[in-house]
Amino acid sequence: MKSADEQIGFIGLGNMGGAIALRLLRAGYSLTVLDLDKERMETFKQNGAEIASTPKEVAARSTIVLASLQPKDVEKVACGENGIAEAKQQGLIFVDLSSTAPELAIVLSGALRACGIEMLDAPLSGADIGATNGKLTIFVGGSYAAYQRSLPVLQHVGRMVTYLGKNGNGQIGKRINQMMQALSELAIYEGLLLAQQSGLDLKMFARAASGGQTRHLFALRSILPA
Repeated sequence: MKSADEQIGFIGLGNMGGAIALRLLRAGYSLTVLDLDKERMETFKQNGAEIASTPKEVAARSTIVLASLQPKDVEKVACGENGIAEAKQQGLIFVDLSSTAPELAIVLSGALRACGIEMLDAPLSGADIGATNGKLTIFVGGSYAAYQRSLPVLQHVGRMVTYLGKNGNGQIGKRINQMMQALSELAIYEGLLLAQQSGLDLKMFARAASGGQTRHLFALRSILPA
């Protein structure tokens, strides 16, 4: 269920950001969008969204602004010329869905708070298909009040939305999650190599191992054909 009082801004309409913004638009939110690609913005306009020319303009029209950006662009959008901070929109929440350094999230959140704006660092896991299907995992850092207010919006795009504490913790959580996934995949490949060296049929072994209790072993089904 959408929160009727929230006016949503969305900056960055790439593959993942565009899919998320489209879900919010279809959920009935009033949406103001911004992207460097004018054709993408025009597509959203034709589907009922308003378009803006600067992050400051998006912020001025919104109560919650989400952004899906390249790491190098986050600081510019948040605190650069004509950035979100310049709107000085009291009570605005800026939700950064990008994957950046925890230190940057801490610095930007402090600068935005001085302008009356709360920031959540909320990086995503689940790739483009997760964004399309609304099944992303979202790691959230920031004030709990801002998290609670943003949660109805985030639940339209995330299957699991988890509050991890202060600003920067969302980015830390995402990094640890990536590390765990990488180590799990490494263990799978090491296991396959050992199985091969031991003379096992790899296809048969992968089929057997993917039926185990450890969920990461299901990745074996994509590594080897059935």
